[in-house]
Amino acid sequence: MAGRNLVYELYERRLAAQIEPGRVPGHVGVILDGNRRWARTRGFGTAQGHKRGADKIEEFLGWAEAAGVRVVTLWLLSTDNLARDPAELSSLLDIIAHAVGELASTGRWHLRLVGAVDLLPAPVAERLRAAVAPGEDAP
Repeated sequence: MAGRNLVYELYERRLAAQIEPGRVPGHVGVILDGNRRWARTRGFGTAQGHKRGADKIEEFLGWAEAAGVRVVTLWLLSTDNLARDPAELSSLLDIIAHAVGELASTGRWHLRLVGAVDLLPAPVAERLRAAVAPGEDAP
């Protein structure tokens, strides 16, 4: 594992060195997709795939911040996902609510909910709104 981390760190440095000053986008959008496929190809449950994807969000935001990206939009859930198996959907929504709560609790980033939050189960929508509410006045 240590060897993989070293290779990954060297790769990150190489990518960072290729960023031209003044040519960093102000806004980057990312669709978080493929976590379920990733998990299946490795013999993991879908919840593990969703969790691993969520665990990468803060790392990605750190990279974007270090590169000078001012705004990042993360597409965490499609309305198509709402038609998934109820057990899988429940797990996915819990992972999303937890991830948003963790990001909000750092106070490092200004979070804003965008989209059809009202289509989510009320307890999940409330968790998301509660997590984001303290940062609404942030710059």
